[in-house]
Amino acid sequence: MSIKVLKNESGEFLLSFDDTLVVLKQTDLKRLLVEIIQAYSGKSKFDPAELFGRLIKADDVSIQTLLQSAENGEIAALIKASETNETLKEKLLKNMSKNSRKTVEEEVEFKFDENTTTTDLMVPLLHLTLKCNTLTKEEKAKI
Repeated sequence: MSIKVLKNESGEFLLSFDDTLVVLKQTDLKRLLVEIIQAYSGKSKFDPAELFGRLIKADDVSIQTLLQSAENGEIAALIKASETNETLKEKLLKNMSKNSRKTVEEEVEFKFDENTTTTDLMVPLLHLTLKCNTLTKEEKAKI
């Protein structure tokens, strides 16, 4: 099966599966990606609270390993999602350098507004969950 994705002028995504063409809005594409990642990870439903709990219990070295291996956008999404969990947010920020913290805080301010929901952050949070699983499996972190 050949899969191609293009973005058109109006911001919609064109997905081509062999001879089939599907047009998706960005929110629908995000939902599709969440479903794909959930299927890939073997979970029927993703709960960000599970990720938050794992990160709160993790040691500082493991948090630093995760932060170093994650993309800035993923870290920004995690910081935004952790705004309701001060313990997690403080733990993440204390394990960043001043420059990294400043960059991530600016990205959070630029990318997200007060209307951003956890659902909007699902794809990067799912990706971070998979990254935690990989780091743990490879014995690079205890998350």
